[in-house]
Amino acid sequence: MVFTKKDFHRLEVEGLNKLCNINNMNVLKQGLAVLVTDYQGVKHLKKVWEDAGKVVLITSESNFFALKRGMSHILPIAVPRETVEEAENV
Repeated sequence: MVFTKKDFHRLEVEGLNKLCNINNMNVLKQGLAVLVTDYQGVKHLKKVWEDAGKVVLITSESNFFALKRGMSHILPIAVPRETVEEAENV
């Protein structure tokens, strides 16, 4: 059997989905509004750039849209997953 790039991508996605289900992790979608708790316990409203498992890459709303357009040189920040929660009604 010959595997194509599409086959490898499908297997990779299926593997990641199984891994996330095993660990009971909700994968946070790019652009989702989240509340991030800092070391002082203060919550900040941010946008998800990428869910990387144990860490989530976050950015401000204005920087998120600039990154999407390729117009920003400010990189997203990685924060521990435990400090991130979905923001409701935002």
